[in-house]
Amino acid sequence: MIHNIPRPDISPAFTVKDIHRIREWEHERLKDATPEEYHADTTLRTEEALIRLGLADTATLDYVPIEKEAV
Repeated sequence: MIHNIPRPDISPAFTVKDIHRIREWEHERLKDATPEEYHADTTLRTEEALIRLGLADTATLDYVPIEKEAV
């Protein structure tokens, strides 16, 4: 079971305390998750991040190759 806990407030300066808040939030949210739920949650969040970064296509979730710079 994945718990629906609101995300922690993160300071604009992003401090070490913020990292601890995020880790605690993640632990509390997923502590009772089955392995299948955990995998599905992390896969979904990874796909969302790739789309936001422009590294995956939203329609197919095909990865967009990154062109290498000529040396």
